[in-house]
Amino acid sequence: QGQLAAGGLTRSGTAMTEAARVPTDIGMMLEQLLSGRQTNLMNTGLSAATGLGQLGQNNSANIGNMLSASGNAISSGIITDAQADAQGKQNMLNTAATIGSMFMYSDPRLKENVEEVGQAKNLKIYQWDWKPETKGTLVEGCATIGFMADEVKEKYPQHIHEFGGFMVVDYPALLDELETA
Repeated sequence: QGQLAAGGLTRSGTAMTEAARVPTDIGMMLEQLLSGRQTNLMNTGLSAATGLGQLGQNNSANIGNMLSASGNAISSGIITDAQADAQGKQNMLNTAATIGSMFMYSDPRLKENVEEVGQAKNLKIYQWDWKPETKGTLVEGCATIGFMADEVKEKYPQHIHEFGGFMVVDYPALLDELETA
């Protein structure tokens, strides 16, 4: 149409005459060619849209799998930490039970309402209450009658030890020594 317009043929019957000269077979071939190109473009667009859809579906599945794996790893870590924490507490209780069977807290800094109730050889025996700060600790489970660690330390230092920053008395060894004395 541009060439016809440049030649001034579009406003005359000449354009129709020139168009009529194109053989029908060639016109049909051109129409089929143009139609084929449109179909190819449409199919290409459809394939691209399908590919993008599949890519999006694959990506969302991959992201879902990664998030699931991440969640599993986090929950596994939380469970492992909780198990390790529980095992650590159990170990601490076992250690405390072992220590408790041999040693007893007797540090005067942990006691209040101390009263002398007797004597064993050259050591005084006392009864006391544990200070409120000891509630919920290993100290709370210890006996409230016995010796003062500072007095034991003066006469039998070999039976005094430190645990958690406080003096403890090795009662089995101390009582054995007192009995033999």
